[in-house]
Amino acid sequence: MSNNRDMRGASSGNSAGECPDALTVAAYLDGRLEGAELAAVERHLAACRKCATDVLELRELLDNVAGDEPGREEHVREAADKAKKLVRG
Repeated sequence: MSNNRDMRGASSGNSAGECPDALTVAAYLDGRLEGAELAAVERHLAACRKCATDVLELRELLDNVAGDEPGREEHVREAADKAKKLVRG
């Protein structure tokens, strides 16, 4: 499934190439990437510590939001704030 997203975005100052844009990261976290696009994101995450950390933090926040636990609203706010920061670069 190619959705014509690319790896454009703010450079993270590393040798991993350009960082994926926010839509690509969201698609990756949702499991909507396949084939070459998925492989490209995974290669980038293996080489870019900043993006790997961001994805890990977002995944943890999303996992917390998915649960029906006390403090859920706070987790939703944290996830939204983190997503906004990623989009802004």
